[in-house]
Amino acid sequence: MLSQSETKKRSQWRTKKITTTQKGGVGFDDAGLSLVEILIATFLFGIVSVMTFQIINTFASTQASITNSSKSSATAMTAMNQVTRSIRNAQTPSNQSSPFVSASANSIDFYTYDSATNSDVEMIISANPIAGTSCPCTLTQETINPGSSNTTLVLATHLANDSIFSFGTITSPTSISISSLAISGSATSASTLAQIASVSITLVEAVGTTAQSSTITSTIGVFGYGSNQSIDTTTTTSGSESESTTTTSGSSDN
Repeated sequence: MLSQSETKKRSQWRTKKITTTQKGGVGFDDAGLSLVEILIATFLFGIVSVMTFQIINTFASTQASITNSSKSSATAMTAMNQVTRSIRNAQTPSNQSSPFVSASANSIDFYTYDSATNSDVEMIISANPIAGTSCPCTLTQETINPGSSNTTLVLATHLANDSIFSFGTITSPTSISISSLAISGSATSASTLAQIASVSITLVEAVGTTAQSSTITSTIGVFGYGSNQSIDTTTTTSGSESESTTTTSGSSDN
């Protein structure tokens, strides 16, 4: 049995120990984070947030660029296929010495076979600035229908160039040697138009501001010229990759 004085001393000792612990002793800490620690944590969190945002933004931009580049390539190829098919089927009317009505760097007017109507029609293919006098341009194909309204087909809407046509003439029919035919402005002279033996088309398509442009160049021989032979070449370039094909034909491709 403890005496009354010893019990009182032990009670006082326990009370003192609890008070000391609550004020910052070994068993309890209510001091929390200091201002410096809070500032450091906030700074580190900010750095991590900025880095995360940059990574996400870079990924999104790269993905958008890849998507737009694919669209550019697909659109340019589709437009080129349509243009080359129309030029390859060019027909010379009985009252003309050439399929062409006019020719310039950004527009050609010519007669061609139209499979939809099973007849020869006049067609105008041109590159036109969307606004002002410079690209981006739209590539349109207008079919002139006598006695009814004309029809216009938009082939491309993001052309980076409006000088899309150049022309060649045969200097040696036996070897199918083609040299450049200089046309200044818009040629309408029958004698000049009759010299056109090939049409070269260059389409530079860039969908969106971050897209890698896709360039397709095709040279189409005009059927019915000279020995009824033509050389067709097509080159596709997207970034550092290119693909080229060459075919020789001696018959119409209707």
